[in-house]
Amino acid sequence: MKKAGPFVVLGPAASTFVQDDIRLLKRLSAVTVISTETFGKSVPESVLCVWRACLSAFTHRTLWIWFADFYSFLPALIFRLLGRRVIVIAGGFDVACFPELGHGAWIRWDRRFAVKWTFRMATDIWPVSSYADRLLRQQMPDVKTSVLYLGVDPSGWQGADSDEFRQPHTVLGVGFASGKRGIAVKGLDRFIGLARENPDYQFIWIGTDPAAFKEQDLPLNIQLIGSVQGAGLAGFYQMAAWYVQPSRVETFGKAAVEALLHGCTVIYSPETALNEVVGDAGYPVAESDWHRFHFADHALLPLALCRKRAALWTVDRREESIHKRLEGQV
Repeated sequence: MKKAGPFVVLGPAASTFVQDDIRLLKRLSAVTVISTETFGKSVPESVLCVWRACLSAFTHRTLWIWFADFYSFLPALIFRLLGRRVIVIAGGFDVACFPELGHGAWIRWDRRFAVKWTFRMATDIWPVSSYADRLLRQQMPDVKTSVLYLGVDPSGWQGADSDEFRQPHTVLGVGFASGKRGIAVKGLDRFIGLARENPDYQFIWIGTDPAAFKEQDLPLNIQLIGSVQGAGLAGFYQMAAWYVQPSRVETFGKAAVEALLHGCTVIYSPETALNEVVGDAGYPVAESDWHRFHFADHALLPLALCRKRAALWTVDRREESIHKRLEGQV
């Protein structure tokens, strides 16, 4: 393998996907991690984050950016001036432009400038799905990219091989949905609408603050829960027969893959990356049809079909693809 490291990983280091890449890269070379989770919270923290990333260009060969943003512009510039490699994993806020939802880095001129020029300076741009690639090309039609799908570690999400504990009338949704904007992006309003339309089913959404809905007239068959991780979350996947991902914007759909590993039948919005990720292991619901979808009219899909689909999106496949790219084979 060509010498690609040492690496600098710049991005939200607490994210599961970023952690997976860090572990992978550490098997190849030394890795310095610069977390961006505190970026924007204060001027000193933001300056320190960018300063550390810029200085690392003198001691590292490759800058590995998770999502282009304000923090990535100057480090990308310094790395390129020194002839280093700049890899951008694209597929979050950085590729989105949905003014009607107030969502996306391309809405504001200053953020758009930072994101656009990070991509311009990158030696490699690897969108996390074809959908993410299309979103980016809507803003930069001539950009050179190569899709690199995300991966999920199946070891922590492999459910039982039977439906013994599955409740056929339980519907699960998972996604961080906070504030009016976040609720619209994740489609939590669609989920609530499904609960109203299907009163004989129990609905559970994990990843929102229940207190924010105290003033709303929620249906009695819905339960809103805050953050749940690890084994606790796996228990919900194992219990539910149905999983709903009603996002209006979704560049991959990690939770949908986790649900497939547990054998849940997935209901999803096909205008997003979920169409390529879930495919025939679920039921697509058009934007205008959410209010009239009835679970009783659809059959649960076989466990084997769901897991076969999930097997397309493993961390091992992602690692193999990254190795080839770093070697220049792709």
